[in-house]
Amino acid sequence: MSDRFEALQALVTVVSEGGFSAGAKRLGIAKSAVSRRIRDLEDRLGARLFDRTTRRIQLTDSGRALHERAVALLERDAFRRNRKGDSFFCANQIHHSGR
Repeated sequence: MSDRFEALQALVTVVSEGGFSAGAKRLGIAKSAVSRRIRDLEDRLGARLFDRTTRRIQLTDSGRALHERAVALLERDAFRRNRKGDSFFCANQIHHSGR
């Protein structure tokens, strides 16, 4: 999986799980790796994706817009992979949240 897909997956998972620690646990990687992926994505885009405090995170307007596009992109990719019989990334790994 490309670095950009991994970053988008990290973004979607952090949002769906409600935080960096829970997102990292869901992805099976270190919290620092998730933070790095999000930070690198923010650097590439030149925009903050989250407003962070010590107690919570909240998507910025830019973060919300990217999150919507990332969910759609990852769902399309999962559908395409499933049609080809590739079980590496399944649609049920994408979680939606009202947060």
